[in-house]
Amino acid sequence: MAYLSREYGTIAVVSIILAFLILFFLDNGLKIAIGFLAGAINSALAGFIGI
Repeated sequence: MAYLSREYGTIAVVSIILAFLILFFLDNGLKIAIGFLAGAINSALAGFIGI
């Protein structure tokens, strides 16, 4: 479980950075960034439930 927590922490940081890049550099970035973060959160939740 410790490995999963550390991995999710790293993935969270990368996801937030990517969401900010999407937000500022793409047209309609707010909707895309929200969708990206929703997908990342749901993916992490599915992985956690699967373990």
